[in-house]
Amino acid sequence: MMAIQIASNVFEWKLKDFSKLEKKPYRSDTFGTTEKHLWGLLFYPYGEKAESETSVSYFIEGKANGNFFWSREKVEVRLFIKCGTSTIGDNKFNCTFTKKESGRGYRQFSQRAELISKPNVDEALVLGAQITYQRPMEMPVPPSLVEAWLSLLDNDKVSDVVFQLHPCSKGLAVGTLQLFRGAFQ
Repeated sequence: MMAIQIASNVFEWKLKDFSKLEKKPYRSDTFGTTEKHLWGLLFYPYGEKAESETSVSYFIEGKANGNFFWSREKVEVRLFIKCGTSTIGDNKFNCTFTKKESGRGYRQFSQRAELISKPNVDEALVLGAQITYQRPMEMPVPPSLVEAWLSLLDNDKVSDVVFQLHPCSKGLAVGTLQLFRGAFQ
């Protein structure tokens, strides 16, 4: 069983002049998490589809990082919009991102009128994403445990494999494999 660590990263993207944005998608710069996973935010100020012009649409996209087959499993995403001191549409979801299904979010994240009614919306609209994920945690093996394992390997009563090397082969083995270094030195 591998130990896992929970990691979380927050990215914020400031949009200026919200009331002057056109009816087109806006993409954030690509950003990365500590796991070198690349992401981007996608925002539609008039909704993704014509029938949802009264709403804003907001998505997060997983981007390829050089691997042909990539996925990000057990990811929790929190999308939010901040305007001054208030937070609008603070939404969370859990999912897996793959090459085929790389984007997730909301076609009707918030009502456009709610955003426009906020004071200073053209100066202080911030789109945010918090990405929380699991990652393997490195656990160094204590030297006492390594010694115990080596003593078991040298015991032909409990080991199913016993290394019997010619004396001249020991030098070669010690020079090439870490395991043999501990056993023969």
